[in-house]
Amino acid sequence: MKYIMIPPHSDYGKAMWSDLKKQENVVMLDDVNMNKAIYPIFHLHFSFRLNKYINLPFKFLWNNIYPLTHFEFNKNEKYTIIFTDVSLCNYNQAYLIKMKQKFKLRYILMIVNSMNRMRHAIKEEIPLMDEIFTFDKREAIQYNYQYYPAIYSKQKIGGIEKETAPKTAFFVGVSKGRLIKLVEIYDKLTQNGIKCIFYICGVKNNEKIKRKNIIYNEWLKYNEVLNKIQQSSYIVEVMDQNNSGVTLRTLEALCYNKKLLTNNCKVSGYNFYNKKYIQIFNDIQDIKMDFFNEQKVDFGYKNEYSPVNFIKYLDNEKITEKKK
Repeated sequence: MKYIMIPPHSDYGKAMWSDLKKQENVVMLDDVNMNKAIYPIFHLHFSFRLNKYINLPFKFLWNNIYPLTHFEFNKNEKYTIIFTDVSLCNYNQAYLIKMKQKFKLRYILMIVNSMNRMRHAIKEEIPLMDEIFTFDKREAIQYNYQYYPAIYSKQKIGGIEKETAPKTAFFVGVSKGRLIKLVEIYDKLTQNGIKCIFYICGVKNNEKIKRKNIIYNEWLKYNEVLNKIQQSSYIVEVMDQNNSGVTLRTLEALCYNKKLLTNNCKVSGYNFYNKKYIQIFNDIQDIKMDFFNEQKVDFGYKNEYSPVNFIKYLDNEKITEKKK
């Protein structure tokens, strides 16, 4: 079985799946092929923010820019094409139907965001998927999808080693109604001698609460995020109400051996959970400051969440089907 991975456009998304570049039976396709000046129009046309209200017409006009259109398929071979919810947003229903009629294709969807947030944007493409996976146990039950815990490719990053990293707590993310809580965490940690560097996007000017090291609305490239993580001792995570699975911040803590401060109570149910390295809080006043020591962190991570394992899982599914 040959696999074709359609990664999301963002550098975050591409990093998550980058381990697949090493696999002989997997082809990682590039982004849609177009002039950079035209991409904003394409992005607007397929924007899930717009399409969740109305399915914009004339998407077939973009068919020629899809990398799948120019891929040299062998009509005698079977292919499994893997989409994420984000990359699927860029495809239209008619195109996917036409491709399945021409070639022997199996469509797999891995939902890496909350389906409650994404469902309207991909509602027409969902019925075309042969299998759907989600990282969220709650949504797997709600939508009757298959559960798969998480996908992440550990990245090679340089910078300061853990032992010499300053006593710094790092947060990066979109506000999503969490600003007050984030500022309260910032204040508590800084008052107890922890240096905080928080990057918070999606905050209106009249909502900003000034602090020395809170940087508003400055989007970091993913390599910049990784450098900030490498130069920090602690990762701060404040979940919004839509997520209940293993998050990107949790995976970064695992891969790069950083302590994690999180309000995600579900994390205690995973095998990697270690209360020495992960502190779960409900109320900010309950955050225990003795957690923020210079203890060496080692989660013993062995690439359990690599997408290579997801491909192996899909291969095993096919073997099981043949035995039936």
